[in-house]
Amino acid sequence: LDNFIQLAQRISAWSFLRPIFCGGPDEKEFGDYLKQHIPDSGPNLIGHTTLIELVSIISKAHFVIANETSAVHIAAAVDTASICILGGGHFGRFVPYQVEGNIQSEMPNAVYTYKDCFGCDWERPCLPREDKTTVVPCIRDISVEQVMEHVQPHIEKANNRMN
Repeated sequence: LDNFIQLAQRISAWSFLRPIFCGGPDEKEFGDYLKQHIPDSGPNLIGHTTLIELVSIISKAHFVIANETSAVHIAAAVDTASICILGGGHFGRFVPYQVEGNIQSEMPNAVYTYKDCFGCDWERPCLPREDKTTVVPCIRDISVEQVMEHVQPHIEKANNRMN
């Protein structure tokens, strides 16, 4: 969550863009935490949208930043740029996309730090078995700077649209 806060703060500092938080009902506390730490953000819609509403929000977004969730796949379906913070549990199964032919739509831009345990099916061999709360290293080790490298072109594009 703290990395998402840093991302949102940097994006807000470099552009007119304000994050909108989306997610399922089980993630409401995360949205409250994010909103508390990013008071000038857009609305916290976590737990308050239907799937159809989420599709509409994503289709109107300048870009999406998310872990490997439905949001990045919806973004690809509605031709919205997305940055996928990708762990190794199902690496290659869904993201990065294996595209055949000349596809003109936006595909998820995967940001990851490759580890030997990629493809673990989220069995978490990198952590003690009893530890169910620690963020796995393949996600934890992705830096805000790595993500910002992929976000920066989208910020510039959004800023240029507004000029």
